[in-house]
Formats: sequence, C-alpha cells, structure tokens
Amino acid sequence: MLFELVEEAQFPVETVCRLVGIHKSTFYRRRTQVTQFTRTRLCFRQREIRQHVRPLCEKYPTYGYRRIWALLCRDGIRVNLKTVYRVMKAEGLLPVKRYEAKRARQTWDMTLTGSNQVWHIDMTKIWTDEGWAYLFSIIDAYDRRIVAWEQNRFCRDDEAIHVLEKAVNHAFPNGVRGNGLKLVQDNGSQFTSRDFVQTLKTLEITPIRTSYRHPQSNGKMERWYRTLKEEEVWPNEYRSLEEAKASIDRYICFYNYERVHSALGYVTPIEAYSGDLSTQVA
Repeated sequence: MLFELVEEAQFPVETVCRLVGIHKSTFYRRRTQVTQFTRTRLCFRQREIRQHVRPLCEKYPTYGYRRIWALLCRDGIRVNLKTVYRVMKAEGLLPVKRYEAKRARQTWDMTLTGSNQVWHIDMTKIWTDEGWAYLFSIIDAYDRRIVAWEQNRFCRDDEAIHVLEKAVNHAFPNGVRGNGLKLVQDNGSQFTSRDFVQTLKTLEITPIRTSYRHPQSNGKMERWYRTLKEEEVWPNEYRSLEEAKASIDRYICFYNYERVHSALGYVTPIEAYSGDLSTQVA
C-alpha cells in the first residue's frame, strides 16, 4: 500500500513518509528489498516455465509466443502471456518475423453463424523427387477445418470436381441441395471449366469468384497453404509422391484435430466444428 501511494497515486515520498511516520531512507530500503524479492521470484518462475516452453518450441518451431502460451494453458499450466514472450525471447525461440508487402485491401466479408455455410477451394503444388504433386483442398470459412483434400499428379478439373464431391458426401450425407452452401474460388482454369461450373449448378452450390489480383478474397485458403508449407512441406524432402501423400495426410489430421487456431480462440478446428469450446483459452 505504501509503495502504491507513491508509484500509482504519485504522492511525494516526503509526504507519504511523514504521514506514516518513517524516514525516507527506510522507505527506499524497503522498496529495494521488495523489488529484489519480486525479481528473484520472477526469475524462478521464468526458469520453471522455460522447462515447459523449450520442448514445445522444439516440437513446433514455427509457433509464436501466443500459440505456445495457448498450448501451455491447455495443458493446465497457468502462465502470463508476457512471461512466455520473455522466456522465448531470452532463449532465442521466437520465430523470425516475416515482412510482407502491404497491399490495398478491399472489403470482402460475409456474416457466418456456423459451419458448412461457406467453403473455400484452391490448389497448390508440392515438389517431390518424382516431380510435382498437386494438392486440392477445401476449407470451411467458419471453423477452419479442412473438409476434404486430394493429392494427385494431375491438376485438371476432374480432380477439383472429385475433391468437391468428396467434401459434400462427408459434410452433407443427406444431400447438399437446399442448404445454401457457397464456394469461394479463384479464376483458375480448373474452377472455371464447364464441367466444374455444371457440377456446382447440379449440387446447388453458389460460386463466389475472388477478385482479380486480390488474394485476400481467398485469404483463409491462402493462410492454410502457408501454414501447411511452413510446418510440413518445406521442412521435409519427399522422395516419392506416395511419401508426400502419406506425410501430408498425417499433417492434415493433426491440423484438424490437434493444432490450436488463434482465430478460433485457440481451439482446434474440429472442436470449433463440434461446438466443444471447453478447452478455449480465455
């Protein structure tokens, strides 16, 4: 209370000491003792937290301090966010900051109230010793789960149609027609082909085309592919298409069921999809 009057209420030291009947030297000596005790306790706490932080950072080297903090909280370790940051900074465990060119953003948003209302679809290339593999993915805009994915050595509209049908059969076992599903897609040839457009009409799925040279329109998909490549693809060298497929399949299962998502309040996509928010970090 004495130190709070000086530091927070900003009362003069002389006035406070005169009111409580102590000498200024006594005030400064006690404040030094309290400060040293606080620093000692903080250092001990940081050493204790370091034992938990380092294994997580070694397991997930691309995670920032917020996601590491969320994992600690999910494991029942109550710790301040700033403490995790200090520990990771002191240990050199913070990931390298990415500097990206800033582009003018246009307003593109829609209100979502649940899963399976808006999906995003796109394709990316993955290198193997046997050549390029092409991964088609569909992500749910609400819960960020990967609804369906398909990896192939071809990138035709046939593969895009197949992954769409796979997603529909999984998410809508009683049929997708009449559910008002929307599909965000870019202007790639796979998604503008006559067969793909006809498939959307048959399934009564409303297509939403992204703006030309505006990747933010499909930002959730772009972010998913960046995460996939940073955490799975780039750290590995795939000797074959089958090895790449098996490894990426495992990662996508991990992403859906185990990887906490900051935009979801640090729960997994499947937890958000099922409505199980009991592990959400406050």
